[in-house]
Parts: sequence; C-alpha cells; structure tokens
Amino acid sequence: MTIFLDFDGPLVDNFPRHTQLFVDLAQKFSFQPIDLHEYWQLKRQRVSEAEILKKCKDFDLKCFSEYMQQRQSLIETQQYLKLNALIPKTETNIEILKKAGRLVLLTTRNHIENLHWEIKDKKIDHCFDQILCGGSDKESSAETKVKLINSSGIKLNAGDFIIGDTEAEIICGKALNLITISTANGIRTKEYLESLNPKIIMPDLENFVKTFGPGFTYTK
Repeated sequence: MTIFLDFDGPLVDNFPRHTQLFVDLAQKFSFQPIDLHEYWQLKRQRVSEAEILKKCKDFDLKCFSEYMQQRQSLIETQQYLKLNALIPKTETNIEILKKAGRLVLLTTRNHIENLHWEIKDKKIDHCFDQILCGGSDKESSAETKVKLINSSGIKLNAGDFIIGDTEAEIICGKALNLITISTANGIRTKEYLESLNPKIIMPDLENFVKTFGPGFTYTK
C-alpha cells in the first residue's frame, strides 16, 4: 500500500504563517488588516486575496499586483515557514501510517530546498519513504500532483490512499483511482470538501489514524 500525504494542513497548521505575512504586508502597504480569524475563515471559504483586501481599510487596489508579488516571494521563505506549527501527535500519526505501507509526502510547494529545510527543522525528515514536490503557475495543484505521482515511478495499486485538506487531493485521487481522504482542519471548510465527495472526511489526521489505522482495512 502507498499513502500519499499532503504537508500543509494534515501535518502543519498554516494559520500562523499566513496571518503573520498578512499583517506584515499590511504594514508595508499601509492598510488596516481585517481580524486575523476572519481572514483565515475567508481563505478557507476560497475567497480570493483580492476580495479579502477589498475589506481592508485603506488598501489601494492599484498596489494589488505588487502586493501579490511580495506575498508570493515571501510565503515559502524560511522566515515564514518557521511559523508553521506542527500539529500535535503528527510524528506518532506518521509512524502509524508507515506501518500500513509506503508513505510519500506530496506537496505543490514551489521551493523544494525550503521544504526540506522545514521538515528537518520540525524533526520529521526521517518520516517519509519518498518526497514528491513541485509547483507551477500554469496548472492547478491537482494537475501538478497527478504529474508528480505519474512521474515518480511508483506503481499504483487498489487500496492506495491520498490524504489532504484541499480539492487538489480529491481531484488528483479520483483521477488516479486512489482512496481520497480529506481532513477538515486545513485551508478548506468541511462543507466545501463534502461538496467534492471524497471517500472519507475526518476532522484531522489523528482521527483518521484512530479510526482506520494501523490495518487500514478500508476498501473502495
């Protein structure tokens, strides 16, 4: 069995990274940020950054392009990645997953060097059998993940899983006939994930592991 596991969401909480960058950019561009929990809820509801910024007092929409360039250049730097919080019991949950089969980290991060730095910084660099990483502005995250898996040399079998917190893992999983598992603690709401019909929705990775591990007898 192969288990493809997304990084942001199932393993790390991105709220501190995204919100701190939002605050820092608000200071740089001289506008009043909205409440940070409101910001995160809007992100989870797939509201665009442009629409969020329209809610912010004194933001000049003429600066939007520069704002997004700054955001993109900073979001995966070590300065901000260090703010990602490892979700409690992540290492324990990973070890249980590994008992079921091959564990592959699958992420559309753009900077693979900083990804390796982060997983080492969080002391989980020994946990994965393989790491698939890549990002592209020319295709969706789902398309990228399909390509990453198809070019990995991994032979897919019935009963292989993909676990993540966004539409990307669901779409990718359905395209490759994987069992799709969604965790509802990340950057998408449970209601939105439900609309895409994954096989299983769990509050978080720990609940999935407790329910189905370590034997993972779930079938399609």
